[in-house]
Amino acid sequence: MKNLIKLVFIVFSFSLVLTNISAQEVEVTSNEVLISGFTRLDPTDGQYTEIYVDNTGYYGGSAIRPEENNASNIGTSSKAFRYVYSYNLVQLSDERQKENISKLDSSLALILALKGVKYDLKKEYSYDTSDLQDEKAKEKLNKEQKDVAGLIAQDVEKVIPNVVVYDDETDIYGIDYTRIIPYLIEAIKEQQKTIESMEKEIDKLKK
Repeated sequence: MKNLIKLVFIVFSFSLVLTNISAQEVEVTSNEVLISGFTRLDPTDGQYTEIYVDNTGYYGGSAIRPEENNASNIGTSSKAFRYVYSYNLVQLSDERQKENISKLDSSLALILALKGVKYDLKKEYSYDTSDLQDEKAKEKLNKEQKDVAGLIAQDVEKVIPNVVVYDDETDIYGIDYTRIIPYLIEAIKEQQKTIESMEKEIDKLKK
């Protein structure tokens, strides 16, 4: 085990040199690598935004952030994370950062045009369970890829194109589901107006 730890440390240390990472402390254990203090990941060609690990988070908490605002991604369209766990997901929405603000019209018609589906994720895009020895874990992972509820990005693009993300390098489509929420809100309001109008007509007929 000690030899394995040493090997991991050597490989990790070599990767620090290659990626030009600076840190106050690096701690390697049998199952994790802990970087503490100020850390900088600086691409060697200098063409891309640096990534920082520091204490600029909420109330001085730790944060992983890009050097420039709105400039870096976590994961890619072809190498995505399986799960992202978080207690909160905050999307910046300050009015002072926006311009050309306008109302959403005919949201109900757009929402009605969307088609929710169930699907199975193809095996080549799923978690590879072929070498997994734990049958229960394998069964659970395989089950997670079946009967998934969602939308098809190519279909959504025909209705609400500005909620669809397309990566032309990988030719892969995605959906920013949170951007659909404003349309849902306005659709409910449109529907509520129709309901209230019908209720008034019914009241008139009762008199």
